Amino acid sequence: LAACGRTLQRDIAYLQLRLNAPVTYNAARRGYCLTDPEWVFPLEELRGDLLYASLLGEQLSLAIVPAPFRSSLEAALKAQLAAADPDDVDRDLLKAVVFATGATAALDPAVFEVIHAAWRDRRRLRLVYATEKESRPSSRDVDVHALFLAHGAWYARVYCHMRKDWRSLALHRIGKPQLLKERFDRDLAVLAQVRAGN
Repeated sequence: LAACGRTLQRDIAYLQLRLNAPVTYNAARRGYCLTDPEWVFPLEELRGDLLYASLLGEQLSLAIVPAPFRSSLEAALKAQLAAADPDDVDRDLLKAVVFATGATAALDPAVFEVIHAAWRDRRRLRLVYATEKESRPSSRDVDVHALFLAHGAWYARVYCHMRKDWRSLALHRIGKPQLLKERFDRDLAVLAQVRAGN
């Protein structure tokens, strides 16, 4: 507990002395607080190679991110370009970057937003899934542990409660997704397998 107190004191001192944060001790509340609610952490400005790497990554990502993310990514790219020093950015060079992925499976933006929320918030998802083998789509409850792009299509690595096993579901085959109240803990071993390409 004493070590935690010393760490807290170092953090408060760093905020006050290095970042000029308006942090003071409030005796009535018995804790530290900001005296200016408008204060924010100063952001380090990206310049040179770091800025170019960030813009290049965003430009390449525009070709592969699902539609709901694309507008946010485009806005972030425009904001960085507007704030950048013209000497740091060759706009024509960024336009010349092409990510040729070929055809990608079309995603319903509304369906993707629900799947994304289930993954982000670790909420169970009820959905209808149509496989190539089944004559009719089946209803199932799943826990979405990872989202990944493979062979021109977005997939979810899920634990399927109907099959009692792990499955990779193509997002363009998912219909009628509904968020459920149940929550789950993300399986780090599964994430490592997906990152490894399994």
